[in-house]
Amino acid sequence: MGVLNLVAYDPCNYMDAAFAPVVLENYRIAHKNTWGHLAPERNKTYCGYIVFTLTMYGDMTIIDSDFGDLPDSPWLFDAMNEFVFDDRSLPEGAVFRWEGTFRNYRFDGTRTVIYRRK
Repeated sequence: MGVLNLVAYDPCNYMDAAFAPVVLENYRIAHKNTWGHLAPERNKTYCGYIVFTLTMYGDMTIIDSDFGDLPDSPWLFDAMNEFVFDDRSLPEGAVFRWEGTFRNYRFDGTRTVIYRRK
């Protein structure tokens, strides 16, 4: 049996529904065993930056980021995207640079506009 295909998952299919908790737990274990060594350390503060844009079409995109000795990981990717996407009051057609710290999945810092479409 392979990993849970989240796209093809059918909650109305009793077999999918019956095995979903087990398959999901196996997916989490495999995910942690594969990428776990890249996860941010608890209670450690990482200094860094994120450069991102909110396009004039409403798309939010991370352009660049660096947090020193914190390697890229699924956890950092998810945390950065959630942080960037949280503030939808930003002006469209602009590029932003956030600088600060990342600790225990919380970002603390300042954001500046480095380019704004006229």
